[in-house]
Amino acid sequence: MAVLAVAAGPAFAADMPVKAAPMAPVPYIMNGIVQSNNQISVDFIETNLNYAERLPNGILFDTEKGWFPGVSVTASSMTDTLVQHLYLWGQVSWINGKPITGVPPSRAIAALT
Repeated sequence: MAVLAVAAGPAFAADMPVKAAPMAPVPYIMNGIVQSNNQISVDFIETNLNYAERLPNGILFDTEKGWFPGVSVTASSMTDTLVQHLYLWGQVSWINGKPITGVPPSRAIAALT
């Protein structure tokens, strides 16, 4: 007579005689498009003003004209930190100048009367 005994139970990795070598961490590699969407630019700008104001009877009341120099700063950034492929863009412009007025006040007052 033969007796067969079977025992079963869970096996755990800690119980194994040979353990696998730990895997090296995989580095995060940024996407080329994400890297290229980061930039800052500084531009020199100019604005031309050519403005005329007329009275209801058609007489020229006031004019302003001239070139105004300025500077503009633009920045953009794409990141994966908060949201995947989050794109931020902003621009600030500053223009400074004094217009040349074309109609003297005495002529404008005379046109009103």
